[in-house]
Amino acid sequence: MTYGDGRWLHHYLTETNTETEIIRGDQLLALQELYALLLHTSSTHAGFEYCILPWGTRDFAQNLSPHGWFAAKFRAVLRNMVVREEQDRSLHLLSVVSPEWIKTGETLSVKRAPSNFGTVNLEMRFSDGGATLRLDNRFRDLPQQLVLHLPWFMSVSAVNADGKKLAVSNQAVVLPGNTKQVQIAWQKKPDAPTVNYENAVKDYKAEYRRRYEQWIKTDKMN
Repeated sequence: MTYGDGRWLHHYLTETNTETEIIRGDQLLALQELYALLLHTSSTHAGFEYCILPWGTRDFAQNLSPHGWFAAKFRAVLRNMVVREEQDRSLHLLSVVSPEWIKTGETLSVKRAPSNFGTVNLEMRFSDGGATLRLDNRFRDLPQQLVLHLPWFMSVSAVNADGKKLAVSNQAVVLPGNTKQVQIAWQKKPDAPTVNYENAVKDYKAEYRRRYEQWIKTDKMN
């Protein structure tokens, strides 16, 4: 994931790690990596390729932004967080979501998303104590499995698809392929960390300051 025998960060190759975590179900880690990727972008969230030394000046020198491959892979990461296939067998919905996206009265929606099975349309509306997911998919072929992932920071007490109760396993439920509406009852876990872009920036600045002050005092970076 680096150039120059480990000297320089390689920006967009690290997105392969994020994709792996999405597929593996490491929701928290994938989300932290999403914000870490955004942390290392320009003021308009353009990416680069290499040249930035870790904990250095953040100057990417001649390796100018925006970088096309970063943009393409970042779009793929975001897309796969909400809609992703596993070959021609299963379709996964909402594999990774942020606590910042789930607020009472707010809506998370995906419209006209192409997939191996056809077009995906979903809308999840959040309320106190739960959420309602409406699906208006236009499938050519039904997936063998339609998997709805449930947020890592929620304790889920019940999931009903078109009135039928479903079992939750590994923070996910398998929906019938023609499901139209899902009712979810949940509560936020009291010990769930606050993970968002603002905190990622704040934590990075604090660590950057600590390392800078250490360098000033000792002329050594750790």
